[in-house]
Amino acid sequence: MRKLLLSLVLLVAALPAAAQPKCWPDLTVPATLQSVQQGRTAKPGEIVYAASSVGLVYGWHCTDAAGVWHRYVVGGPWTAFRPDWLAVADALWRGTEADRAAAWTQYVIAQEIDARLAGDVAALVALMPPPPAEVWVVAKNSTYTTRPTYPVVNGIRGTASNGRVDVGAACDCAAVKIVSGTTTYCGVLGRADTVAVCTRQ
Repeated sequence: MRKLLLSLVLLVAALPAAAQPKCWPDLTVPATLQSVQQGRTAKPGEIVYAASSVGLVYGWHCTDAAGVWHRYVVGGPWTAFRPDWLAVADALWRGTEADRAAAWTQYVIAQEIDARLAGDVAALVALMPPPPAEVWVVAKNSTYTTRPTYPVVNGIRGTASNGRVDVGAACDCAAVKIVSGTTTYCGVLGRADTVAVCTRQ
């Protein structure tokens, strides 16, 4: 089964080309292949696939070392396979992450998945879970237990504080999110016109 999982990584067509995955299927545990026809949500560590007479589409979701969630969808017509793709896949499974990264660069060369596989792509994405909701809280502020808040008018953050909010309180970045350099300000206190410095959990 693992040999088959790695073999899927060697398709020539992918989306997007040359963008190295931030994380791969976990090959240290018994991995499984999940067909879209089975109709259930894919679990972490599973590779979901749809095969047809035209070609193969597959994907997985994973969390990288920084805790960021990713979903990858790759596919191509059967003519995109190397004649010896199974042997190459087996070697990669026995190899290193660097070997897999090099293979991705070599074989994943197309900007878009073959249009004839669009239905399979849609079915595969529907089977995979959506990204988890981001959780943001008011960032730590040295030894202080609160942080200053700032008003927002027409999407512009004011520079004079209009109050304070507890460190660790919930932030609503869906309501308002303003990025200034490396600092993110989001709505707090249940308001879209008041922000504070927030950090993602």
